Amino acid sequence: MMNRITPEKAVEQLKTLIEDAESHREPDGSLDKIYQDDIAALNFAIEAIKAFDEMDESLTAILKECVSG
Repeated sequence: MMNRITPEKAVEQLKTLIEDAESHREPDGSLDKIYQDDIAALNFAIEAIKAFDEMDESLTAILKECVSG
């Protein structure tokens, strides 16, 4: 069975992966296109998780209001 992960933990893990990709910079500071794409995809995932988490919190608040109201 898959372990549950919180949005915060997922973002933390994705940031760790970004740090790993950044560690592959060449001495001149350049970064291979593959790692650049990885970082872009990881940043996109972080933003998507944050947006989903905010939406989930808003919907939960609305549902609680409807049930109690």
